[in-house]
Amino acid sequence: MAYQNASAISPGRRRGPEEHDHHPEISLPTEFEHFLHVGVDNLEEVNDLCKDQQKVFHQVVEKRTRKLPRPPKQAVQDAPSAATSPRSVSPSASVGTPARSTQSPSRPHSAVFTSKQTKTLRSFLRGDTPRKKRHEASPSLVEQAVEAVEKSNIELLNSLLEAQAVDANQLDIDGHTLLDLAVMLNHKGCIRLLQLFGGVETEAYSDPSVRSRRLEVVLRAKQIALGHIVDEIQAGGKNLYQEHEQNKQQCARAEMIYRSWTRLFQKAGLPSAPTNVKLCAASPTAITITLGDVLDHGGAVVTKYQIQWSASPKFESYNRLEIPAVTTEFTLEGLPDGQPCYVRVASVNIKGAGPGVQSVPSFLVPSSWNELSSAPSRVPTLESELDTIETDLELAGLAPESQMVKKAKSKFGSGAKLTKPSKRGLYLACCWYDMHAPERVIASGSTLPMVLVDEELSDIAETVQFIQLLSYCWSFSKSMASLATDQATLAKRRRVAEAASFLQHVLNTTDLGLLYFQPITEESGATILVAVQGVNAADVRMRDGGFTTIASLQSKRTNLGSGLSDIVDFGRACDNPIASGLYVGLVHPHTSLSGLRLTVPKACPNMVPFELIRSVSHISRDEWHFIKTHDGTHQRKGTATHGSDLAQKLVASSTKLVQSIGAPKEEAVSFQVYDHEVIEVRSDLSIIMLLPQEDYAMTAQAHVKPPTRAHETLALRSMELFFWFRFQPEITRQYARLYLYTDNQMKQLAYELRLAIGAEATPISHNLKFITECFEKLNATWRAAQFLADVVGSFRASSRSGVPLGDLKKSVRQAPLVPSKRGAASPLVRRRLTINTRGKSLLTVYLRSTHSDDVLIRHTLELSPYSTSKEVVKVMTRELKEVDEEHGYCLCLVNPSGEQQRIADECRPVLLQETWREDNLRLVLV
Repeated sequence: MAYQNASAISPGRRRGPEEHDHHPEISLPTEFEHFLHVGVDNLEEVNDLCKDQQKVFHQVVEKRTRKLPRPPKQAVQDAPSAATSPRSVSPSASVGTPARSTQSPSRPHSAVFTSKQTKTLRSFLRGDTPRKKRHEASPSLVEQAVEAVEKSNIELLNSLLEAQAVDANQLDIDGHTLLDLAVMLNHKGCIRLLQLFGGVETEAYSDPSVRSRRLEVVLRAKQIALGHIVDEIQAGGKNLYQEHEQNKQQCARAEMIYRSWTRLFQKAGLPSAPTNVKLCAASPTAITITLGDVLDHGGAVVTKYQIQWSASPKFESYNRLEIPAVTTEFTLEGLPDGQPCYVRVASVNIKGAGPGVQSVPSFLVPSSWNELSSAPSRVPTLESELDTIETDLELAGLAPESQMVKKAKSKFGSGAKLTKPSKRGLYLACCWYDMHAPERVIASGSTLPMVLVDEELSDIAETVQFIQLLSYCWSFSKSMASLATDQATLAKRRRVAEAASFLQHVLNTTDLGLLYFQPITEESGATILVAVQGVNAADVRMRDGGFTTIASLQSKRTNLGSGLSDIVDFGRACDNPIASGLYVGLVHPHTSLSGLRLTVPKACPNMVPFELIRSVSHISRDEWHFIKTHDGTHQRKGTATHGSDLAQKLVASSTKLVQSIGAPKEEAVSFQVYDHEVIEVRSDLSIIMLLPQEDYAMTAQAHVKPPTRAHETLALRSMELFFWFRFQPEITRQYARLYLYTDNQMKQLAYELRLAIGAEATPISHNLKFITECFEKLNATWRAAQFLADVVGSFRASSRSGVPLGDLKKSVRQAPLVPSKRGAASPLVRRRLTINTRGKSLLTVYLRSTHSDDVLIRHTLELSPYSTSKEVVKVMTRELKEVDEEHGYCLCLVNPSGEQQRIADECRPVLLQETWREDNLRLVLV
């Protein structure tokens, strides 16, 4: 039935004489206002929307048989036609669709949205995608998640989401998502957390009137249901007390949410735009936009950013897109190459979108640095050339796989045995360390698993080079079972491959690891080449051996034992990941009697010394033009300053890099930027090379010493392979396999040609000629792909050219200086504070551990934003039992190198902690 007026279910209505009050103590709560703010005008609309709930209630009443009835499973909905969940609602016109233009309805250009926060944005933008099947959470866990949102219990909510106990888009009994509840209650921490886990709002709630009407309907329907239960009880119904209490609590909850939302919406205003909106070219057809914090949320948490982009500076027609507010960096792809793209961003809260702010720079032209350079991209070129060579070998019937001898391959390496370096010779050893406990290595007896390769040490440099190439494709060792034993070079290579195959058999693996860059020489005259690799101890199945500690092997007093720690550190450092982005790398060559060597950091020995410039790896045409010319003159109008920001970051990062190798800071201006090309080693990682002074780096010494203890020197050829294997391992393996195969085949065929008689020599001569051509083509391809060799060649050339860092520094537009002191009442400082859910300002202070001075224990204090450092010390000494106030503690700023500086007692650390964090300083109680 549809009620025509409010008095029909009024809690104060009188019963007729035929009605008997069986339970006078059961009645509707008097504090409920049936319509709250629902007027008479929309009364019929509300009653019509409540029909659905009434039908559900009558169905439940009819099914009551015994004991307590079950509550209805279906959530309250606006109308049967609007019964879709937020996950399946089609996207609105404001998300990913073009806005209406005031002059022209045409779209300037379309774009595809991508971002690092893929989980969040896929959930936010999936729109019309079908709902994924997921494991339904238990009702108790859903209730816990809803309660955590309502009480702003971030710890409980985070634990439920991390354990995947509930979905971030879980619905409550009223059909609201968890994010809907957090927004209506204005709980910022819960909003951010749910968005990070992919939570989205109901799309229809972008219109505040829809949300308000829905909350009114939900409350009205619950009050109607509660009124029916009261009527049933008064009419003599039994076993309804528990259901009455449940509905009473649900009504109270619905009223609380409605009142909270109403107060919030009435007090809220439009938010300010985000700060530090910057543009950067991500590819020739893409732009990356970075966003800062919002200083003024307008009284309601900013939940989304609205991105607008256009080809016109007046935004006569534009596209727009809304993204979650937790996104700080995202990319627009599919933009036209060579056309300017203007961008502005606005913040969105429950009141709508605030005023937009234009980006810095105001527009960007998607382009690439190689438009100004004739240098091709080396990685795709090398990959295609290697595939071509391998295809040619397959068509000629000379592919590496076709030359394997299965019978010889199965028994290859069975004649070797494990040994100790007790006599003169060349040995191959494996240093496998436990990834979870690096102090443990695998051993056979009192030494590493080791095999004698050759008793002679003649041509050891050539053998080491051969083993280094083999270390990138250990699986190729069994393919050398067919090499001749009568020819000296082939016989030595066969012995190397046989030793490697035996170790593979003993360790039950194919990959023996990366070859250590320096051979180990023992007093007995043994020269040991060590392959190092981190493994999972539970997966190792070795015959006659197991894991032992490095200390037990070091007690044997051998050079190998004493160098095990360095070998393990080398293996671990080679696996250290390098994040994507744009870096500046320093090519620091040294000439020695053993050849040209490069300086590398011990923390990452397969990479030149480097420093991060920015997270976006791509460099646009305008940015590269600014760096090459360093005068700010561009061919395109309005792009003269687009490279200034990159140049400023390049100068700052280069100065840090020069100081890291021990060079004085004053000499940094004499270093030069390698301007021939940008080293694109990966699709998401690029390097701008830096070259030092010629007289500073070139020395002729027998043994080159690294510039600092944190660095090492490697041979240029070895470093080139290390460098390629770190960033392009598959391409490096393919090159090493083809090089070893073609080189072995040339020597094998040349040997067979000398033994051939008459007509037998013709096919051998033909194959030898073809293999030689492939080998020469392979060498030419590798020479053209070498990054470091070309940079060093440019460094040593007589007509040396580059951009001096000092000249680039002069042309950079300096950023305005930030005042060192700011007034206490400044609204900017006040809004940058870290605030908890109770409105208190948070200050992070560190305390040195009682067991080690190098260990800092973190503490968070709740303070007034204007607390002085003297007051902070008192609060901390009062809260911590292990600190004695009588010892006279003070606050100091400590930098990463350990230097500390005391701050004044009148200083206000809460207001300055953001500046200290940007400078990588920590506030320590000393």
